[in-house]
Amino acid sequence: MNPLVSVIIPVYNVESYLPRCVDSVLSQTYTDLEIILVNDGSTDNSPAICDDFAARDNRVTAVHQKNAGLGAARNAGLGIFKGEWVCFTDSDDWLESHFIETLLRTARDNDCLMSTCKMRPVFEQMTPYKSDCEKPVNKVKTFDARGYLMYINSSHYNEKSAGYSPWTTCISLFNEAIVKTNRFSNHSHGEDIASIHLFVYECEKRGSLIAVTDLCLYNYFQRSQSISRGKNINENWFCIPDAFKTALDFYKSRGEVELHDIYWRYYYDYCVKIACEAIRDIPQYKHEIESVVDEVRRGKNNALSLSCEVFDSLSAVGKFNRDRLMNKSENLRFVMYGYGRNGRLMYEWLRFFGVPITEIWDSSAGDCRCVGGVGRIGTVPLRKMHGELKNGDCGDIMILCTIKDHAVYRPVLYELRLAGYEKVMTYEALDAAIKYESISRLLPFLMEDWT
Repeated sequence: MNPLVSVIIPVYNVESYLPRCVDSVLSQTYTDLEIILVNDGSTDNSPAICDDFAARDNRVTAVHQKNAGLGAARNAGLGIFKGEWVCFTDSDDWLESHFIETLLRTARDNDCLMSTCKMRPVFEQMTPYKSDCEKPVNKVKTFDARGYLMYINSSHYNEKSAGYSPWTTCISLFNEAIVKTNRFSNHSHGEDIASIHLFVYECEKRGSLIAVTDLCLYNYFQRSQSISRGKNINENWFCIPDAFKTALDFYKSRGEVELHDIYWRYYYDYCVKIACEAIRDIPQYKHEIESVVDEVRRGKNNALSLSCEVFDSLSAVGKFNRDRLMNKSENLRFVMYGYGRNGRLMYEWLRFFGVPITEIWDSSAGDCRCVGGVGRIGTVPLRKMHGELKNGDCGDIMILCTIKDHAVYRPVLYELRLAGYEKVMTYEALDAAIKYESISRLLPFLMEDWT
């Protein structure tokens, strides 16, 4: 007989995305399912949507509780699930149709208590990147706990191709033996960071390897207002450094020096990021900001010894391009090319620095219901790419390119050159300039004895 698989889905104010998520579970090729929707105090129409799904399909159970956070919602599901296997799905993501069938077969064929697949990041208002992850063959590797964590960290996904993530349990299927004695942390954010190692090492405790398929079966939707990538940060972000510390204490207690150093680098770079963005966006949280800044200050020497990423931009490249952005004597007009995920993040910093963006060019401008297809980002015109190109009339314009993928960027650069645009700052140069300026302004002590 087919074992019952429980799918636990925390729900919080996701009325626009929840039907897509639940429908992707209900339409799985594997049908012996128990779907637990845990409404975590939603204030929109999500509770009614949960109840409607439960009324329409007897495999669905709707649970309602006061808002307590994602980890608590998952734990509520773990308190009532009946399946022999369990997986966790976030309510704004969705599954490929054979997600459960493939992971269950992968685990059972390899006699493992846990299996993992790749995930595909999908960005709001962007066409998903078409990678080679849609493969017909399920190629599987098996690892012990340490080997698994090393592998998924080394294969951490990027924008160009789907991959594995060390920060989520959503790409895995767990046997009931793994989850019945473990629970997620109570951090309001970063609960996976503080908990995933418990499930991984439970496999080792029970003498099981972990099976990893190279198939991409999970779609990770990153909306502008999601928990992990909100347009404006809030006080909840300060929970994540503490979640990292929980994981670091675990690896230290086990003598896992290499894993500890890997996660410490993530932790330090995150502290720098959150300190800079909090100073920019929520300066009223003075105590919390000072606490993170103190962590950055205390960890500087260790960060240098471990070659943390934050120092990569504190170089001649970062300074040179920062000076190009800030040099007002040239009277340049700046046009930002691309308003996808990278463009939105960079635009916030350029606004903060006072860089005068004249226009933004992006394909999404074609969707604007405005005269001539011209929209606006605040007061800045948003136009179709190259919509206003005029040969020979662009000597005072510098193009700030936010396209990271070189396969996309190279033909763009060629087209710009043909149109007469000679001043173009690449994504790498712009990113280095922004990081250099943000650190020199907001965390100047990191520049000492370095530049």
